[in-house]
Amino acid sequence: MWLRGRKRPFVAYVSGMSDSDQSGRSGRSARRASGTRKKLLDAAAEMFNTVGFDACTIEDITERADVGKGTFYRHFEDKYAIITTLVESALADLRRQMHAPRDSIRQTQDAVLHLFDTHAAVYNAQPDVAFLLFQGRMQLRFRRGQAEGIEQAFHAYFADVEQLLAPHLGGSRDPLRMRTIACTTVGAIWGFISAANVGMRKDEIGRALASVRQPYLAGILEMLK
Repeated sequence: MWLRGRKRPFVAYVSGMSDSDQSGRSGRSARRASGTRKKLLDAAAEMFNTVGFDACTIEDITERADVGKGTFYRHFEDKYAIITTLVESALADLRRQMHAPRDSIRQTQDAVLHLFDTHAAVYNAQPDVAFLLFQGRMQLRFRRGQAEGIEQAFHAYFADVEQLLAPHLGGSRDPLRMRTIACTTVGAIWGFISAANVGMRKDEIGRALASVRQPYLAGILEMLK
């Protein structure tokens, strides 16, 4: 018998629900949580690209997402956690596109152009991704202890670049040489995009990328000789 005034545990009220009812409620809760998490990620990405990671506050993110701070902390520990998730997601998407069907890659120049075209396509679809990844790299430089997830994501990204290029390279394949080639190959693309962001509009950068495709290929092939 329940004592007067004492509330029964919540489980007692839901224990009579059917499995399908509980499953439906669980599914709706999961969808709401996923939707809220996406709102926070989208808001953070927008704010990081508008005011910069260091100047952005949790309040900026929650106000843009139209949620409370408590909701933020149910999904992320702090803003370092949210930029880590954003960088991991951006690099994972880039890696998926790099691994797209590559039957046409038979020579070194095919592999180099595949990397260029993949990165150009990602930039054209999501222009702000370059600035986001730049800010992620800055966290590695100044807050390495808080950026282990970002560091691992970049290592996986460079490893995939090496894997794509390796079958088409002659000479030694020692780790330092391979990482140097990978950094140079994709660094030239990101370097151009980063510099162009200073003096060009985003749509102009997309067109400019197409114009530097062949000079880029010639330069990378010359380096690989």
